[in-house]
Amino acid sequence: MSSNDVWAVGYYTEADTFKTLAMHWDGRAWTITPTANPSLAANQLKKVIAISTNDVWTVGGHGQSYTLHWNGAAWTQVALPPITNRGVSNVTNYLEDIAAVASNDIWMVGSVDSLEGGTWTLTMHWNGATWTQVPSPNVTGPRGGVYPQGLDSVIALAPNDVWAAGFYRVGNVMHPLIQHWNGTQWMIVQTPDGPSGDGWLHGIAAASPNDIWAVGEYSDGANGDSKALALHWDGAQWSAFVPPNPSPAGTNPLHSIVARGPNDFYAVGSWETAAQGLNTFVVHWDGANWTQSSSETPAGDGTGWNPLLDVGRDANGEMWAVGKKQADFNSPSLTLVQRANLAPNALAMTSVVSRKVHGAAGTFDIELSATGAAAVESRLPTNGEYTLVYSFSADVSAVDGVTVQSGLANVASRAVGPNPNQYTVRLTGVADLQHLVVQLDGVRGQAAALESAPARMDIVVGDVNSSRTVSASDISMVKTQVGSAVTSANFRADVTGNGAISSSDLAAVKAHSGGGLP
Repeated sequence: MSSNDVWAVGYYTEADTFKTLAMHWDGRAWTITPTANPSLAANQLKKVIAISTNDVWTVGGHGQSYTLHWNGAAWTQVALPPITNRGVSNVTNYLEDIAAVASNDIWMVGSVDSLEGGTWTLTMHWNGATWTQVPSPNVTGPRGGVYPQGLDSVIALAPNDVWAAGFYRVGNVMHPLIQHWNGTQWMIVQTPDGPSGDGWLHGIAAASPNDIWAVGEYSDGANGDSKALALHWDGAQWSAFVPPNPSPAGTNPLHSIVARGPNDFYAVGSWETAAQGLNTFVVHWDGANWTQSSSETPAGDGTGWNPLLDVGRDANGEMWAVGKKQADFNSPSLTLVQRANLAPNALAMTSVVSRKVHGAAGTFDIELSATGAAAVESRLPTNGEYTLVYSFSADVSAVDGVTVQSGLANVASRAVGPNPNQYTVRLTGVADLQHLVVQLDGVRGQAAALESAPARMDIVVGDVNSSRTVSASDISMVKTQVGSAVTSANFRADVTGNGAISSSDLAAVKAHSGGGLP
């Protein structure tokens, strides 16, 4: 949210019992807000996500997870369904992180008791009314056995573009685990290990669909100390990087990461001093290198325990890091909040898509372009409408106007959202067989502006193979998919967008056969 509307969550102890803790910054001071303690055992809040001032979620618990929701006035518990595994209900579970595409599209990830002495991955989804456990895959061994594993962090870019990061363990060796939600299912994505052949991911963040970083730790192999590890997704594959490790003979894990914009990521953690204390640890990616950034170590420099555990960014581009501080190992543990007032980023468009809900199959995006060749939108409009979603490197506060520069279309509505760094335009009266250019004029952020942000889209209904001509090959492609489930690989064949590839899609393509654009 804004720099005067910031949330932090965690726990405190009272009579040797863990209690939930939620604090709010109003621009002048931190205030503790009352929160429920649903568990009879340990209570703690782990992560928080703010969709708007009156729509904030946090996830917590240890062994039996729960969620709390802030409506602008109070925190209330929102029921989760019984967590199950292989038909067993109410199994032990650990939800670790939460991320949102929109107020009715929220994800949580963690782990669930494997019933075999370890844990397996766990994912849950909020549709605006209820939480649902969603199946997620697990890494298996050569003989079919499932390794212990779990998910620690999640980032949601679009309804069909959600990433989760964590670990799986083979024997005593941890390995990075990354999964991707494509709108219909979670899939494991091949991930490299750290330099010593191991790794564990704790945080993930994205500047765009093709610029994603995950951070964590790997073992140095010599004495088992944890060193900082970073993995990068370029749209095609994950690659491993080693950020600075300031403690040659100690631990240097990274716990969390946030994106300020393209080529501008910050990750936080801790590094072990010679006196076996933990100092705050911040590293920065500038597009070419990871470098260590200065950060204050407030309590017992050298001997104190001062790890940074999470980091976020407000709408003004300011960075907020949270953790705990102790003068020494035997001292009380206190909350730690650090703030970095950095220069605002230049505002840039990172992506633009044509978004359509395909019935119960989910939401699928066609990536459009700002320059060069336009992408083909081959699907029929939904109730006569097409929806464009523009994404930017920083939060958007306002747009001066929307102009249809080329083609025939009417702007039915426009607004910031579904995320603060996005802007959505609904178009009506869009004619088939046309080159369409829809431009945002005067895109304004909190401290930066962009003169224009165009989206280029060719409307060729029925052109499933994007050749810009509806032909026998399109008919053949749809015919082979009739009866198949709609996925990210074949959603273009669902021309009607009703969530099922059927004879009605085949009829729609045949009705448009022969049409095309130069």
